[in-house]
Amino acid sequence: MQQIDHISISKEASNAIKGLLIVLVVLGHNSILCRVWDRCMSTGALFHWQWLYTFHVYCFFLLPFIYNKNPYRKGNFRKYALRLLYPYMWICAVCTMLSMAVLGNLFKGWENLLYAVVFGSDRLLVENMGFNFPWFLPAMFSLLLLKDFYYSSQKYVRYILLGIGLTMWAIVVSDSVKFSTLGTYVPFALVPAFRLLPVCLLTVWLVERLQYNFMARGVTALVFVLLSVLLWVFEHYGICTGRMAFYFVMPVAAFLTLLQFRDWLAKSRLLAALGKMSLQIYLYHVIVFNGLLLIVKHFHCPPTSTDGIIVLILTLAVSCLGAWLTTRIPLLRKLLYPRGGK
Repeated sequence: MQQIDHISISKEASNAIKGLLIVLVVLGHNSILCRVWDRCMSTGALFHWQWLYTFHVYCFFLLPFIYNKNPYRKGNFRKYALRLLYPYMWICAVCTMLSMAVLGNLFKGWENLLYAVVFGSDRLLVENMGFNFPWFLPAMFSLLLLKDFYYSSQKYVRYILLGIGLTMWAIVVSDSVKFSTLGTYVPFALVPAFRLLPVCLLTVWLVERLQYNFMARGVTALVFVLLSVLLWVFEHYGICTGRMAFYFVMPVAAFLTLLQFRDWLAKSRLLAALGKMSLQIYLYHVIVFNGLLLIVKHFHCPPTSTDGIIVLILTLAVSCLGAWLTTRIPLLRKLLYPRGGK
């Protein structure tokens, strides 16, 4: 793959970054550690949950822009569909069955389920199958195609695409409407894809211009820390105006910080191993966590921090085991991941 001019990122470093990010995603979905509990009901979010949700998943979307800036190539659509939409279909089916059989939710009809799957809206997904985490897959699919189309287009078309994304941000930052509302009935999570396009392009622009040395590493990390403190101020004092802007700048700052420390991260075999299985871990971990949460709530109400730490470790361990089995057993790999899950 063509590398961006002023930086290269090895496969080991990329996997380590994904490994760290998937740990943060699993932590963010651990409501025992990230929510306020009143007996067996969660009643609010702790700050570190809000902080994680400004960047942890979104950083995954930035990596493809760092790998290459190539135009669309023949076969990309099929490659992206097999890698992302195929798992999306079967994980939606699994979520629907678990929602009815385990959580006791009523089936809302085939038509509503079809709408939820086609639109990929987190709101429709949770309403019809009890889980909203699969939105990531159609969003990544649409963003990858949008990236290819962007780099295949003339300059004026690029400006139009970027303008669509920036217009969405202007609407949301002005507190007129939420992204989730904008994207409820737009197919294949195109709104999240357009939302992320300006963030990704800004990141690429900065990546090509930043220095990668000791001083730059410290400055980049400091900017990320200062933005995190500013976010805490906004949350602590209930400042709503402009708060959505953090969802634009925090992924950029977090990702640039990860890039600055990529060589150190690449030394971790554990992070690299987790990164190789990040897609599978993402698909399994929410289901695993919710199963463990049911067990914990049966014994402890409210759950304790110790419960949360044990559940976090078990969620990662069980998800990794599932990922390892489904990518190592040929029949399961071919059935679940036609592209080998890579």
